[in-house]
Amino acid sequence: MEQTENTTHFEEFDALHVTALSRDYLLSASKWSRILAILGFIGVGFMLLAGVFFVFASNFFPTSQEVPMPFPMSFLGIIYFAIAAIYVYPLISLWRFANQTEKGVNKKDSLTLEHGLMNLGTFFRFLGIMSLVIIGIYILSFIGLAIFGVMV
Repeated sequence: MEQTENTTHFEEFDALHVTALSRDYLLSASKWSRILAILGFIGVGFMLLAGVFFVFASNFFPTSQEVPMPFPMSFLGIIYFAIAAIYVYPLISLWRFANQTEKGVNKKDSLTLEHGLMNLGTFFRFLGIMSLVIIGIYILSFIGLAIFGVMV
């Protein structure tokens, strides 16, 4: 009897239909997602250029004794490369969401639409995890500042 209830539940769920208004919202979301992904890829390109600048600028600008840096400028370039690499993964997920959702809605292909929505979930999961990691870093920084700031 329990299996009959589950089967009925799944049959009802498989009968989900996308209304015309939902279709318009999905297409609008895919277009804006594509724009944001393109802007993100452009931003990653600028970050990579900045990273290259900092790596090579360390050779051309001598270190000043007036304002000493705690680390070489090339290290800053490496940090820019790392941040750009981290940004690429969610941008690819956003790009895939935009393309697959538009394709799935226009061709009325539920499997392609499902893959698009899966990529949207991947995008938000990554953003959520990165937000928690950054909040954790802030908390540890404040704790470290409170502990070591008192000692100085």
